[in-house]
Amino acid sequence: MKHDVSLYFKVLGAAQDKDGNPAYAGMKITIGSTDKNIPYSEIVKKTTDNVKRLILNTIPFDGIKPKDMIVITPEEYEREYGT
Repeated sequence: MKHDVSLYFKVLGAAQDKDGNPAYAGMKITIGSTDKNIPYSEIVKKTTDNVKRLILNTIPFDGIKPKDMIVITPEEYEREYGT
């Protein structure tokens, strides 16, 4: 049975607070599907700044840098941002 492989982030500057200051927003990226059970920790280890740069090159987030993208767990993403 195939299941999606996703990365979860909180991204500073992808939202604004009530005063117009940069704030965090959640971002989920599905990067594929597989029959294998890949531990999320293994996916996180491979999420380098270069991977973040590739993501930022495909998503038009002006002014956001790889350091603004913090990898979070699926549980944290659901708790903070919903499904």
